[in-house]
Amino acid sequence: MLINTQSVSDAAWRLRVILGTIAVVHVVFILGLIVAAFWNPAFVGDTLGAWAGYENGERMMWQNFALVAMACVGLFMWAMMLTLAARVFGQIADGEVDEAATIARRLTLWFWAMFVLALLSPMILSVISTWHMPEGQKELSLALNSGQLSLALSALITGCMARALAVGAELWREHREVV
Repeated sequence: MLINTQSVSDAAWRLRVILGTIAVVHVVFILGLIVAAFWNPAFVGDTLGAWAGYENGERMMWQNFALVAMACVGLFMWAMMLTLAARVFGQIADGEVDEAATIARRLTLWFWAMFVLALLSPMILSVISTWHMPEGQKELSLALNSGQLSLALSALITGCMARALAVGAELWREHREVV
């Protein structure tokens, strides 16, 4: 009996397209953020500072650009992770499970890197956002929240998925040899 892989291939291809599109949207947003930062750095810096929870005072120009750089790094990492995830599903759709497992292992490393960035970001953002304030009002914050824990869990799940894909590829090779 032959295994019908068409439904899996179709679903994987749809996921590849969806994740690839979301990655492109992230890249467009990064470019828009960079353009906006050069167009009106104070507004962009104030907006990003407010999103980070620091709505206080006039920031220096370098602070505005540092906040933009931090946002761009985070968005870039998400774009890379989405691109890698799209490639995993693209390889699954093409029946290249070995390559999908290799890419999934790389995706796991990106998830761990994003987790580290998520742990460091509150500290970096607090220093950047309060640098201009008088002594005694500057901050250095450390936070651990559910988003960071979700990233760690995602990294663990992606690692398991990579291992499962490797085992699945081996089983698929054996199946093809028997048939």
